[in-house]
Amino acid sequence: MSEYFSFLSSNEKIIHDCDHEINRKLGEFKTKRNILNVEDNQFIDCLTIKTWDVFYYYFRENRSLLDKNTLFNRKYLGERLLFSKEMFISDQLNFLHSLMRVVYELFFILNDPSQTPECVNIDVIEKIDHLTRDKNTVHSFLWIERVMPASMCRDIIQDSQFINVRDKITNGLEFIDNALKTHIDEINLCAGKSKSDLLDVIAKASEVNIEITDYERKLQEYKQEYNFVLLSKAFNNIRNTKKIEKLFAYIRFLIPVFVLVLIPIYLYITRIEHDVTQWRDVFIFLPLITLEVLAFYFMRLFYLEIKSVKSQILQIDIRLSLCEFIQDYVEKKESSDKSDHVWKSFESLVFSPIQANEDKIPAVLDGADAIADLAGKIMAKKSS
Repeated sequence: MSEYFSFLSSNEKIIHDCDHEINRKLGEFKTKRNILNVEDNQFIDCLTIKTWDVFYYYFRENRSLLDKNTLFNRKYLGERLLFSKEMFISDQLNFLHSLMRVVYELFFILNDPSQTPECVNIDVIEKIDHLTRDKNTVHSFLWIERVMPASMCRDIIQDSQFINVRDKITNGLEFIDNALKTHIDEINLCAGKSKSDLLDVIAKASEVNIEITDYERKLQEYKQEYNFVLLSKAFNNIRNTKKIEKLFAYIRFLIPVFVLVLIPIYLYITRIEHDVTQWRDVFIFLPLITLEVLAFYFMRLFYLEIKSVKSQILQIDIRLSLCEFIQDYVEKKESSDKSDHVWKSFESLVFSPIQANEDKIPAVLDGADAIADLAGKIMAKKSS
C-alpha cells in the first residue's frame, strides 16, 4: 500500500505549502458559488481551488477517514498522491486530475449524495473534460466518473483480503450447508420417532377415552342406583314418621274410649249405692252425658286421624314398591317413544303428593292398571 495521508510532519509541511501556494494564486475564486456559471477561461482555476478546499478540509480535520476511503488511488497514484507546490505549479491539469480522483473516491465510498460536493458533480466533470479534451493530460476527466468506479470494484474483488473473506464465507457456507444436512437428517429421524411416539400416545389416548366412557357409563348407573337409594330412603323416613304419628293417634284415640267406658261404670256404681233416683241426680247425669257425647266426638275424630295416617302409610308403601322399577323405567322411557300415557301414570303415582284424605286415594291410583302392565313387561324382561 502506498503512502497514507496520515504521514509524518515532514510530508505534512509539503501539503501545507501547497495549500498556501494554491490560495495565493487562486484565492480570488473561493467566493464563487456555482462552478458551472464560471467563465470557461476561469473554470479550471475555480475548480482547482474548490476541489482542493474539500481535500484539505478532510486532510486537516479527519485524516483517518481520508485514509480509510481512498485505498484505490493511494495504491495507484504513487508519488502523485503527495500533492506538492511544485506539482501544482508545473502541471496544474494533472494535479487537478489526481486531486479529483481522490475526492471522488472519498465520496463514492461514503455513499452520501447529500454530502457530495459540487466539484465532483457529473456536470462539472463533463465540463472540465470538454474543456481539456485537446490538452495533454494523463487521463480524461470522464474516466474518473465512468471508469474509475468499476476499476475500484474490480480492485476490491481482486484484493487478497477480499479473496480471503470470500473463501472464508464460501467455506462457512459449505460448513453450514453440511451441518444443515446433518441436522436435517437428525431432525427427520427425531421427527419420525416423535411421530411414532405421537401415534402411540394417540392410541393410548383412544384406549383411555374408551375406558373413560365405560367409567362414565358405570358412574351413571351408580348415580341412578344411588338416586333410587336416596328416594327409597326418603320414603322410609316418611314411613317411620307416619308410624310414630299413628302410635300417638292410637293413644289419643284410646283416651276418649277410656272416658266412654269409665262414665257408664261410674254411673252403674253410683246407682248400686242409691236405689232411689232423686231429682238432684239429674244435675249429675246431665254433665256426665255431655262429657260422654264429647268423648264420643273426640273418639270419632281420632279414629278418622288413624284412618288417614294408615292410608298415608299405604301410599308410602306403594311408592316404596314402585321404587324397584325406577331404573328400568328410566331406561325404557329413554329408549321408547310410545306409551307416553304409561310413563305419565307412573310419574304421577310416584311423585304425586301423599293424600291425607282416604277418599282421594282412588284418584291417586287411577294409573294402577297402566303401572301393572308396565311392571308385567319389566318382570318378563328380567325373567328372560
